[in-house]
Amino acid sequence: MEQLIGPTGSYTLEGELGEGGFGVTYRARRAADGREVVVKKLRIERLRDWKSVELFEREAAVLRTLDHPLIPDYLDFFTLGDEQAPSGFALVQEFVPGSSLEAVLRGQRRLDNAEMLAWFVQILEVCTYLHGRNPPVIHRDISPKNIMLRPDKQAVLIDFGTVQAVIAQASELSSTSAGTFGYAPPEQFVGRANATSDLFGLAMSYLAVATGSEPSQMPFDKQRVDVRKTLEGQGVDARLLLVLEQMTEPDPGRRPASAEQVLERLRPLLPAAKAPMIEAPARAAAAKPAKTPSKPEPSRKTAPSSAATPESKPFELDPIERWLEAKERLATLELAMLWDPPPPMALTEFERLATSADGSRAVIIAYEGIYLLALDTMELSLLIEASISFRAAGLSSDGKKVAIADYYNKRLHLIDLDRPGTPQIRTLATSEIPDGNPRVAVSPDHKLVAVGEGSKLALFEWESGRCIEQLDVDCTRNLLFTPDARYLVCCGDEETILFDARGGRTTLEAIDLAFSPDGRCMAMLKAGKGTGASTIVHGTISSLAPLAWTSSQAIAIKTPGESWPEASELRISPDGRWLAFAENAQRDHQDGGRLAVVVVDTTSGAHTRFGEPHRPSRFLDQIAQIGFCADSKRVIVCASCCDGRFQSEPGCALPVWTVDGQLLGSLRLAQSSAVPNQVVTATELPIGASASGFFGRLGPNPTPLFEGFEPSHFERSDIVTAALLGQPESALLEAADQARLADLNARYHFFTKLRDAGRLQRGADLSALIALSRGLTALLPHLCWEAQSVAQAAPRFGQSADRPAVLSLIALEQAAARLSARSAAEHDVLFEEMIDRLLALQQAEQQRRAAEIEAEQ
Repeated sequence: MEQLIGPTGSYTLEGELGEGGFGVTYRARRAADGREVVVKKLRIERLRDWKSVELFEREAAVLRTLDHPLIPDYLDFFTLGDEQAPSGFALVQEFVPGSSLEAVLRGQRRLDNAEMLAWFVQILEVCTYLHGRNPPVIHRDISPKNIMLRPDKQAVLIDFGTVQAVIAQASELSSTSAGTFGYAPPEQFVGRANATSDLFGLAMSYLAVATGSEPSQMPFDKQRVDVRKTLEGQGVDARLLLVLEQMTEPDPGRRPASAEQVLERLRPLLPAAKAPMIEAPARAAAAKPAKTPSKPEPSRKTAPSSAATPESKPFELDPIERWLEAKERLATLELAMLWDPPPPMALTEFERLATSADGSRAVIIAYEGIYLLALDTMELSLLIEASISFRAAGLSSDGKKVAIADYYNKRLHLIDLDRPGTPQIRTLATSEIPDGNPRVAVSPDHKLVAVGEGSKLALFEWESGRCIEQLDVDCTRNLLFTPDARYLVCCGDEETILFDARGGRTTLEAIDLAFSPDGRCMAMLKAGKGTGASTIVHGTISSLAPLAWTSSQAIAIKTPGESWPEASELRISPDGRWLAFAENAQRDHQDGGRLAVVVVDTTSGAHTRFGEPHRPSRFLDQIAQIGFCADSKRVIVCASCCDGRFQSEPGCALPVWTVDGQLLGSLRLAQSSAVPNQVVTATELPIGASASGFFGRLGPNPTPLFEGFEPSHFERSDIVTAALLGQPESALLEAADQARLADLNARYHFFTKLRDAGRLQRGADLSALIALSRGLTALLPHLCWEAQSVAQAAPRFGQSADRPAVLSLIALEQAAARLSARSAAEHDVLFEEMIDRLLALQQAEQQRRAAEIEAEQ
């Protein structure tokens, strides 16, 4: 038997264990103590280049520094033959009894799941040790042939011949693309191995040993091994399955960051683990960081803006309870019974709105006709059907008289609503109606009708319909009668003029006026001359001509300059408490602007601004008219906006808010061509919609929009009516439907938050996103992260690398498809990991904010 002599002892070779391309491995015994060892001999005569010598020396150098019970001990390294002209080299290591996993793979007996998990976790611990060294040590050839199973069932990682210290890459390119085909990841073949490369090899080794198949025999999908199909029928735990999927990602950036992270994720599977999966909100409550004291809210709510609000915070900072509730809710619902967004309908526009001062009625003008809306019941009825525009309307303060001016055909329609039954309509031809875009007012005593536009005004008698007077007066901004019917008020761009019945004329330095129905309260808009700010004065009055206030409160409205007053459409609620107006934050002399509806509580001065109905941080483009409802708690507005929850195209609609800014719903016109099998005489159908998305006709006996078709879950006229009246929808919904609606709401709010934060691709279809995420509500953050990892891997020209990638519909569709294909057990694991990640992110944010506060102090 051959004997080798090294610096620390002599070794007797007892038998060959294996032979490679340039060396032989022997089983040997150390003479000094009889210890069994392994001797690896490198034979120089077989070398094609000196790379093998470099690898051999590297293995010896690395092994000399390692000390781990699952890595063979380094014992000796020496030159064979003459030092000046060596014939080879020898490396002596601890002998590891047992068999390799390659032998298991080739054999008949399969390891059970517990045995598989045991050796897998042990090698992960070895990787944690190796990768945690400084510099990290990368094995680069983790495969079944290099993992030994000892008789005591301990797994040992052997053969460090391809090992690499990462620090070497800092000064030079990696010198080799070593590894075993099928077990080495793509980056390793271009010399860019990293710690995740070992994780790839380890996961592929698990798949091979578990199935008895080499990687080339495993099913592939989209250029990667299909872990689910490979392990089908193996009974592998969902947690481990997910880990293996991530470890075998072709992209290193999508693999787990470290072996230590993988071990942490697998901890619940280990016998000694004491970290159960989440089963109730208690865990999150216990783990969640304590809340920092919140600052008291100011009495005045801020204007619509892009500034951060609770709803504009990243979804990662949303309360954990939101996702726990979503998961609990989904557990009670069948996937097939979950709701998707309602079907889209083509919408047209209203043109004008007029409301009575007491809030009892409103008149809505559209191209196809004129509608009457009872604001106390939200019942809608057709007054006049005619395909023509160019009309304006006005109501008496009690809502019993309506005057409609058709300034195209020069007709005046006078409508009596104070008699039961069908409204009495008189149509008068009169040339005195001014051209253009007039305003219409009906006196509170039902005796007069005023129609004015620009500097022209015509006054008509109600009973006879006769024009009794024409005036040259500026009524561009408003035209109204005082509540006691003593004065006709004409508000122009420079001043307001009051005309009395005796021909008297009083001028006020104001550009708009509004009164409460009882005449006790008045609001007056005064243009800022040279100050750059308009002012609204509100209070009780004892006399109008001359003006005498008994109390007043001034509200300053900032404007860019004196030439363009920035408040309009003043209205006072029926009870006199609330003041509403349209405010333009930034406007030039072009069309459009940054408008908001402002509602002021005159008892406290607190005010609320609201803009786009479903995007409150955005302003409106146009506000035509504003009115209060009879209860003084609701405001109806004619404005250009995207009023529908799932509507992307703007149009002139009638959103309804509470005075504190809560959106209740809206009224809109639907084209009948967009409604299947609908037979109507007009081509437009007025419908109502609740803020939550329910829709339907408004009236005492509304007929379905979808005749002959299975009705949509969202076609509920009763719910729409209740919502527009400010009543809770829940009373009209079954418990299961309440849960379905809550689930849909959660998906809707999640994706709207992404959209408003700029994290969704411009123009992304919200309805499509909500539909594809059906059944995934509790995992929406994970869905977003999954899609984001794909998006961040793609080139993002013009985008900062430190900002979250903009998510496309395609990326989200792919992520949702993968997530939907997973089992319920996998969803449970992903949910637990998602909660842990969210808690860590929130704790980090809390610490960051605390550090900022401390730095400021």
